[in-house]
Amino acid sequence: MSITNNLASIKTRIITAARRAGRNPKDIRLLVAGKYATADQLLQLIKAGHKLIGENRAQDLKRKYQAIGDQAEWHFIGHLQRNKVKAVLPYITTLHSLDNLRLAQELEKQLVKINKTLPVLVEVNTSREITKSGIYPEDTPQFIKSLSQFPHLKVTGLMTMAAQVTSPEDNRPHFKTLSQLAQTTGLSELSMGTSQDFEVAIAAGATIVRLGRIVFS
Repeated sequence: MSITNNLASIKTRIITAARRAGRNPKDIRLLVAGKYATADQLLQLIKAGHKLIGENRAQDLKRKYQAIGDQAEWHFIGHLQRNKVKAVLPYITTLHSLDNLRLAQELEKQLVKINKTLPVLVEVNTSREITKSGIYPEDTPQFIKSLSQFPHLKVTGLMTMAAQVTSPEDNRPHFKTLSQLAQTTGLSELSMGTSQDFEVAIAAGATIVRLGRIVFS
């Protein structure tokens, strides 16, 4: 199938999942993860009418931005090292993976220099996997409070990378945990759900679903 057809099929599934959950489909955004896509494929995506793209690596973001520019809205969705902050800030409109104060400090330092305020999502390790980044759920409210000292960071929501599972339903408890945390902390944006489980994530309250290979396969 073409990227255009894949995109149409995915959007239909998002609409169906939203309506099944009693939600407005317009409240859910599709973020296409560009990790496995070439710049040419992303240009095809944009031609098909989709502009919200997420990148995992600083070098990939810069290279693809140079080819595509502001035709896309770029989010950074991968683990961000402090020494890469300066490299990504000129290009992104949102960071999905803030999970420690040292990163927040470096972001603030560089944002001051370019006079920019950055919307950020706090990454939460809902599955408690030691190999994953993210704040544990019970530590998240206090971490969010601590971010108030950084005026150039605008905390808009939460993100989680759920576990690789056999059944999408296995991740429902993790998505519910994130949704409950969002309610507790008064945040509206929930970035959760990938190609394997995005319909379950929508049922649990996702406002951004991150899909990659399914778009380009």
